[in-house]
Amino acid sequence: MNPYMKSSAGNPVALKNRVAPSPSKRKTNPFGAGNSASGSYGVPKAPKKTGQKSLRNSISQINIAPSKIILWSLVLGVLGFVYITHVFTTQQLLQEVNQVQREFERVQIIHEDRSLTHDRLTGPAEVFTRARALGYQDSGPANHVIIIGD
Repeated sequence: MNPYMKSSAGNPVALKNRVAPSPSKRKTNPFGAGNSASGSYGVPKAPKKTGQKSLRNSISQINIAPSKIILWSLVLGVLGFVYITHVFTTQQLLQEVNQVQREFERVQIIHEDRSLTHDRLTGPAEVFTRARALGYQDSGPANHVIIIGD
């Protein structure tokens, strides 16, 4: 025996000194049954039911077949694969949409520039300049008054 550790289990003097509870302090069942779990001395009471099950008891009572676990794993794997594929195709489609939008804006700028050039070539100032270069004369404003006779 280790000299640094002392236990009363190996000491016969300590066993003699142990005092048992007196019969008056013992719990007795008021209904007369001396060996019931609720009132007899030395018998552990049944655990109280509180309405909440412990997590360990709940998990240990679940019976799931391994084939169902494998089936659900496969289903979740397929759904995950479909989701990831969807995300990548959506990103690729977004890149294509952004590229088409940039191209549209570039073509729109070119169209506006050419439209402005066309308006300059067909505008009144350009028409009068070309007419003078070809020898036509500006008649000026029309101040002709038309008199309707009575």
